[in-house]
Amino acid sequence: MILFIILAVLSNNQSKIPYHKQLTENERYEAKSYSSNLNNPALPVAEIIADPDQGDKTKSQQSDTERNSRPNYALIVAIAAVVVNAIYVVVAGLQWRAIKYQVRMSHRAQLAAKPSGNPTEEIFSDTPRVHVMVTNVGGTTAYDCRYETWIELLPSPASDFSAGADHVIHPAACALYPNHVGLTINIPIRSGLEPHERQAILDLQRFVCIRVLFTYRDIFRRWRRRYANFGFYLERDGFGFMERYNDSN
Repeated sequence: MILFIILAVLSNNQSKIPYHKQLTENERYEAKSYSSNLNNPALPVAEIIADPDQGDKTKSQQSDTERNSRPNYALIVAIAAVVVNAIYVVVAGLQWRAIKYQVRMSHRAQLAAKPSGNPTEEIFSDTPRVHVMVTNVGGTTAYDCRYETWIELLPSPASDFSAGADHVIHPAACALYPNHVGLTINIPIRSGLEPHERQAILDLQRFVCIRVLFTYRDIFRRWRRRYANFGFYLERDGFGFMERYNDSN
């Protein structure tokens, strides 16, 4: 037993290290790093000398970088709001334009023409003539109305009027009110009809062709005149339409 105690004491004395020779783990790591830096003279002095504030500065820089890398949600929301408002303004403007156009089209003056009386009897009378009634079927007044008329015997309704057509310009202005009695226009053949011309009309070899051109203004186009063009040709039972002269703006 005494022998075991003596051996334990001896082993304990051999394992003891003097205090000035005892190093902690951190001191060993710093000593090792310092010796490695001395062995490597290419390293800068800043890396050898330890800065106690270096860690704090690094953490501060990392936090600033993270803060700057975060998206600015307020700016994104503001830009999105501006874009949405711009789209809304454009759509509202287009809607307002469409509504304005519909209101104008539904309320502006519109002229229509139709034969009046008995054209077949009137064209073969002693004073051959045709009556055409023009009415305003729109919603507002057509004012400053002026019109011209043409009448001529043509070989086909598709033919155009020649320089010899009976062309009359009526310079006096008038107004056509909506839902009112129309204006009846008397269009005579002032030179009259010869017997062979009457027979050619009955045989459909010649056609009595009439054109009426109206120009006028309305409340929606005060600076620009509008027009309405009407073209008819006489048949045995009434009037037909001339394609060339049936349009308006």
